[in-house]
Amino acid sequence: MAGITKELKSMGIESLEIGPDPIVDDGNLWLSSAEMHNLTLDTDVGAVIVGFDQFFCYKKLFKAASYLSNKDVYFIATNTDEQFPAERKGFVIPGTGSIVNAVKTAADRDPIVIGKPVPVMFDFIQRSYKVEPNRALMIGDRANTDIMFGRNCGLWTLLVLSGVTSLQEVREFCYSRDASQQKCIPHFYLNGVADFYKLIVKTQP
Repeated sequence: MAGITKELKSMGIESLEIGPDPIVDDGNLWLSSAEMHNLTLDTDVGAVIVGFDQFFCYKKLFKAASYLSNKDVYFIATNTDEQFPAERKGFVIPGTGSIVNAVKTAADRDPIVIGKPVPVMFDFIQRSYKVEPNRALMIGDRANTDIMFGRNCGLWTLLVLSGVTSLQEVREFCYSRDASQQKCIPHFYLNGVADFYKLIVKTQP
């Protein structure tokens, strides 16, 4: 979230403090505690932006849902990645999507997603730098965000198998009649980014 607050500040947009927001343990259920009943909402808040937050907790969920009970407050999500790649077998690292869905459920509202696979970022890049989609390549390790993003933007796509999505999953997408899973099929795949670099070197004169 530090990157988001930095970007907001550069645009002259104020934000509330980030970081841990621990519950004061007075021996009672927090929902009936003095701390909870003394909480107030900042009337200047115009948006709740949900990104990856390792300090996400019940109090933050409570505040986010409370702010979003006001329909004039925007609900923005940076991305919806369910998990991050885990180096240790048997461990699952929850991604931003896990936090987004918690807020979505509590607030009973759908977010405006500005990250992959929604083409908002590429629309900006295309306008700013005149990028031709059919001459651009999207490289990623997650089919339902990276590859779908590339497909949604009309880009060539390359899946590297060093991250989240496996080749077996891609094969299953090929036989699926689900339109969203069809968009998860890459044009190309390689074992890793290093292999792509080797291909580039080979093509150099």
